[in-house]
Amino acid sequence: MIKVTAPSALFTPDSPFFSFITWASNYGYKVTPDSNGNSIINLPADGSFTIAQASQVVASGGEVEGYPVFIEMTQTKYEGNVPAGIRGREEELESGATNVLTWQEWADRYNRSFNKIGTKQYIEASDGNSYLKGSEVAVLGTGYSLLTVEEYVAKLPVVELDA
Repeated sequence: MIKVTAPSALFTPDSPFFSFITWASNYGYKVTPDSNGNSIINLPADGSFTIAQASQVVASGGEVEGYPVFIEMTQTKYEGNVPAGIRGREEELESGATNVLTWQEWADRYNRSFNKIGTKQYIEASDGNSYLKGSEVAVLGTGYSLLTVEEYVAKLPVVELDA
């Protein structure tokens, strides 16, 4: 399930997000308030909640957790360091200093692997235990894209089996 915690203003009739909330409520997904003035709704990870909607929630000061997405990046980004804001981007050295990890080191740390398709690199946005939060992947800028599982699978090469 995808947990969406958003300012209650996104759940009002004048919000562009409201039609989606109405749809979700009609299908039995309950909106509940929290003690911080936010509203919470747990949604299925079936593609009905889009990356654009998740981005809107994060941009409005909310949070999205448990959203299964893949990060698409250029080769240059893949060879560089993990951006600030991504969980686990630094490791503490024995000297007490910190080292910023490259994407490959980050993947190795969490037992994740990259998949190169064409000129791009792809990795599941997960530390092996949970998906990165919306606020974490929101720090990704130029050279990165977020893909749903369906969008990622559509990019995989088709393998023909001999009959």
